[in-house]
Amino acid sequence: MTKTILIITNGVEETPNLVISELLRMNERFVRVNIENFPITTSLCMSHSKTGCVARIKTDSDELDSSEIKSVWYWKPAPPNLPQFFDDGITKFVRNEVATSLWSFYTTLKARWVNPPLVGTKLLEDNKLFQLEFASKIGLNVPETIITNDPDEVTRFAERHSGVVVLKPLYTSCIVSSSDELFLIYTRKLTTKEIRGEADTIRSCPVFVQQYIPKKLELRITVVGAQVFSCAIYSQERNESACDWRHSDIASLRHETFQLPANVEDKVKKLVNTLGLVYGAIDMIVTPSDEFFFLEINPNGQWLWIEQITGQKLSRAIASELANI
Repeated sequence: MTKTILIITNGVEETPNLVISELLRMNERFVRVNIENFPITTSLCMSHSKTGCVARIKTDSDELDSSEIKSVWYWKPAPPNLPQFFDDGITKFVRNEVATSLWSFYTTLKARWVNPPLVGTKLLEDNKLFQLEFASKIGLNVPETIITNDPDEVTRFAERHSGVVVLKPLYTSCIVSSSDELFLIYTRKLTTKEIRGEADTIRSCPVFVQQYIPKKLELRITVVGAQVFSCAIYSQERNESACDWRHSDIASLRHETFQLPANVEDKVKKLVNTLGLVYGAIDMIVTPSDEFFFLEINPNGQWLWIEQITGQKLSRAIASELANI
């Protein structure tokens, strides 16, 4: 029996289409499930007996039994679109039941995951301190870091680092206001004077602060299985991208394929493998003295723009991992 690749994603992004094109070229069978359609137009049935757990998922165009699945690509599934019930408590109950059903489905599938959601979603996403500790253990340089809601601690930390540090969000870079306005939070420098002026704000919300690392350039390193794709981002060529390259017109910012030193490449591969991942998008800094500093690893990080600008065949690499080629 020909085994099938299950793609768990959303119906909005273009990214899955590139991987799907590669799977078609390889004559691989796949089923795409846009999770926002569950449970309205997508159904799921799971059962457990003496022979173990079995599941069947059905969309408006496909049907797939768990025994037929050889690999799963877990790529940014969107929240399910649920009906709004007359009572908020019932709506919350249904939302939790839907989320728990999906989690039961994910965690009982016996297949190769890119990436396993137990590691990627539950352990690593938005868990920067845990990532820094792992990266440090395998020999990567990491910035000194503090997470606290004590403004005096932040002040002392900044004073130890020449009075200038960088402030980053811990959980998300996006804020949606009550009027549905979208605000993006970028990494920014913070001085001791600014810290003292924001003492009350810091007391009410923990902050993630790191020592400022001077930049020659920044790297987006994408590890897919045994392959490493490294891209230099020349963020220092523009004022608006100097502290955070996302705070710029990314498409017009200079990107180039970059050859990592062998020892750094070995360490990032070891990091991804040690964390139990198949895929990892890693952000690093190269200093003016050519030191490499690890910032974070995203188990579900974007890569489409890297392929479009540099021509690196990331979609092919992901498809090959799913096909077990």
